[in-house]
Amino acid sequence: MDYDIVICGGGLVGRSLACALAKLPLRIAIVEALSPQITHQADFDTRSFALSYGNVLFLERIGVWEYLADSAVPIKTIHVSDRGHSGITRLKASEQRVPALGYITLAPDLNQALQQTLLQYPNITLLCPATVTAIDYTASEAILSIQQSQQSYPIRTQLAIAADGTHSTLRQLLKIPVKQYNYDQTAIIANIGLTRSHHNVAYERFTQQGPIALLPLSEQRCGLVWTLKSEQVARVMDLTDEQFLTELQLAFGYRLGRFARVGKRFAYPLQLWQAQQLTKSRVALIGNAAHTLHPIAGQGFNLGLRDVAALAALLEQALIQGDDLGSKIILDRYKHQQTQDHRHYIRFTDGLVKLFTNSLWPIELARNIGLQTLNVIPRLKKKLTRKAMGLAL
Repeated sequence: MDYDIVICGGGLVGRSLACALAKLPLRIAIVEALSPQITHQADFDTRSFALSYGNVLFLERIGVWEYLADSAVPIKTIHVSDRGHSGITRLKASEQRVPALGYITLAPDLNQALQQTLLQYPNITLLCPATVTAIDYTASEAILSIQQSQQSYPIRTQLAIAADGTHSTLRQLLKIPVKQYNYDQTAIIANIGLTRSHHNVAYERFTQQGPIALLPLSEQRCGLVWTLKSEQVARVMDLTDEQFLTELQLAFGYRLGRFARVGKRFAYPLQLWQAQQLTKSRVALIGNAAHTLHPIAGQGFNLGLRDVAALAALLEQALIQGDDLGSKIILDRYKHQQTQDHRHYIRFTDGLVKLFTNSLWPIELARNIGLQTLNVIPRLKKKLTRKAMGLAL
């Protein structure tokens, strides 16, 4: 057998799984379709990721966090509000006796941290650029057909992992159906320069135009995720920077002072994708290959890391017990555990979208009463805070 585990997809989730398994006596291959990217120095327009506190603890355990700790920006408070109404909830790290509710890290820093971690382990092989063109099975292994440098060859493995994104090639080869829902919304992503400090506060502000998330970055910057109805996006994207900042300021308000600058804007249509099977014979799906969520609560990448943590723990246990890593027993355990996790977070994010985009006055009244109630009842507030931290369902 060529490899014990083959990870199809060398993005953030796929490489995170390789890092989580790297210390085990396993031969691991990563099959990545895109050529290796040169790591660029972070600039004003660099994309950012929100990491829950629970996932930071996981990244510490697998040796990745040490390369991120100095550059990541802690979230000390999450401020949730509904513009034009009195409902406000503040979730604070100090109330949970933790250093932060989560951290914001820049894409180049996260990429570099994963790469530095993987370089320590000779048992990790990167096949890149390469693609999987077919999959077959015997009783004891999966056989993947690999296309690389105009050559095709097979590799054999106990377990193949689909970590190749929303439009997963491996998932399509397996003919696993996907449930898809179009929100008719688009997220505008950009970085915003501030005239004052954000004081490590992350904002989730619900407005008539759509939810606005502003995540604290270094150097008086915030990462913006502004969700709008898709029909509005072309007009907003065509605005000059000055016009865009004016419109954003009107929608968000002045809780962060006056916005001073906007970087390059990107627009991403929002859909819910959910694979109808998490496993198939000798294959497991993780990350966006299994689920793609609305960004309203910042759970997409975090849920992918939860897949990684769950699968890595099961595989380590199987290795200790001498079990077949791709056996139906192991895959059924993963499927049972993560199906529940996915269902919970999909229901949570989808429910938030529907709750906070409904303009009917009884719904507006109910959600504002809910925000006020959360802010004054410690037990409910603690439960919501731990959910945001990725520590409890």
